[in-house]
Amino acid sequence: MGKPTGFLEYTRRDVPAIPPEERVQNWDEFHLPLPEPIRAQQGARCMNCGVPFCQSGMIWEGKTFGCPLHNLIPEWNDMIMSGNLGHALSRLLKVNNFPEFTGRVCPAPCEDACVCGIYGSPITIRDNELCIIEDGFANGRVKRRRPPQWSGKKVAVVGSGPAGLADYTQRRDWRLVLSACSIPHVLSVFQGREYIYVPPLLEQAALREVTDFDAERGGSASALPPLPVHPYGGLTAFFLLSLILWHGLRMGWWPAPDFLPPPQTWFSVGVLDNVLVRVYGQFYRLATALTLHADLRHLWGNVAFGALFLALLARLTGVGRAVWLTMLGGILGNALTVLLRPRAVVSLGFSTALFASVGALAGLMASREAQRRKAVLPIAAGAALLAMLGTEGENTDYAAHVAGLVCGLALGLAEGWRLRRGWPALPQIPAGLLALALPVLAWWWAFGTM
Repeated sequence: MGKPTGFLEYTRRDVPAIPPEERVQNWDEFHLPLPEPIRAQQGARCMNCGVPFCQSGMIWEGKTFGCPLHNLIPEWNDMIMSGNLGHALSRLLKVNNFPEFTGRVCPAPCEDACVCGIYGSPITIRDNELCIIEDGFANGRVKRRRPPQWSGKKVAVVGSGPAGLADYTQRRDWRLVLSACSIPHVLSVFQGREYIYVPPLLEQAALREVTDFDAERGGSASALPPLPVHPYGGLTAFFLLSLILWHGLRMGWWPAPDFLPPPQTWFSVGVLDNVLVRVYGQFYRLATALTLHADLRHLWGNVAFGALFLALLARLTGVGRAVWLTMLGGILGNALTVLLRPRAVVSLGFSTALFASVGALAGLMASREAQRRKAVLPIAAGAALLAMLGTEGENTDYAAHVAGLVCGLALGLAEGWRLRRGWPALPQIPAGLLALALPVLAWWWAFGTM
């Protein structure tokens, strides 16, 4: 930053222009350059903000802010102030191939994003840019770059034709649709391909809007129709509330009803014991073990974890089906654990079902991707969550967490396959009631064996 108080001491000075009645008499340049001291003052006005929005190049609420080329604006403004136009030219050409054009015809969204313009006049960024490149041409710093050796061959530059024009038109229309819907988005280029990025929480809304636009226009969307976003995902917390109530009854926080056995016997009756399940056929333990927790820390960890991922799954499948897939995935995960373990192991907790919800979420998202490489990403994300959250603690049941994730993944893929086929699903309310009935019936079975 050349002069910290420059924006307070100097005012904005735009380049003077020849009157229109005079400029129409010739083809000469009609914008007259400022004197060097005045131009240095314009460079000194740059505040060199901590976050220079002028070079951000982003779209927010349909408006473009900042330079889309990400010009190093604070750097070459500082060089203008110090009179080092040669260094300023090197910083300008680092990201901009044609500043002689952009310095004249660019609408200057960088100036709209200038922090100095919030309460005053923004920096003369476009004029400063033009000053740098014009000085470079005038002093011979910009040279024609010729190849070191001529091959004698000719190259024909062929346009992309109707296909490329259609691709550009579709991209332009999609961006207009997103801007009209006030969905923030950014156009980015990676390995020669252009991508439109939107915030993750607005991804489904953006896909729905562009899909509806393509359908109305008569075109075909390149992706599957987006899943509807179901409301009231937070209602899954009431299902987790039942875990807290059951733990409170077992721990004596409040008196248990008289028709239930003594709470101190529930642990031995409901805990998952793979020997008792395999040898004695006590399959009710596959469900009852999900409702038992070792201590309060174990309980609250599962409740906090479940409040997040159950709500996310409910946004894609609905509250009732999310609870059903989670409960079914937990029971199947416990069954898979019993099947694969050769030795006697005792386990308990709702975490198997929670990782089943993560797997169902990953499987459902993977089933919506047409490309295999993209389909792997949500599955890899689920595995990463398992590695971060499902492997901590001395008494953590790693096998149960892996089994829950795998069973949930299979259920999520099956749910996605059903959606693609258009097959009817179990309604939300019956699905939720069935999910609640499974542990109730399992405990009724368990108490009946006492």
